[in-house]
Amino acid sequence: MLSVALCAICFSSCIVTKTETAKVRDVAGVVVHIPTIADLDVPANRVSETFNVKISKNWRGLPIITETVKSFATAQLLKKYDADVLIEPRYSIENAVGLYKFKFNVVVSGYPAKYKNFRPMADKDAIFLNPMPPYIFPEKKTGTLILK
Repeated sequence: MLSVALCAICFSSCIVTKTETAKVRDVAGVVVHIPTIADLDVPANRVSETFNVKISKNWRGLPIITETVKSFATAQLLKKYDADVLIEPRYSIENAVGLYKFKFNVVVSGYPAKYKNFRPMADKDAIFLNPMPPYIFPEKKTGTLILK
């Protein structure tokens, strides 16, 4: 009994802590940020890949699982094609429910694009960031409709 108590005390006394520090400095005044612009290299052909995913049933809710499976498939496709972003992704998901797992066959297709030519924004690039001015509809005269 004494040896069990001594072991419990020994194992409970080992506490590991991790501490990190950082220095910060407040910036007074106005900070001006110049956006970075990049070109997007998009291939001409759409690619398509099928991935098999298994997830345990401990997850809560099929919509959350579906989004997780889509994210996983997209990440795998981007990794395979060494791309940064998937343009116009399309998904086809088939699921099978087993005793302890959800099994998914996910077909993801799209254009795996890569960013290139990073540069600070210039005046000529500003037109791509400014939205079109809102269209103002002319004022309509309203009246009363009487149904007989």
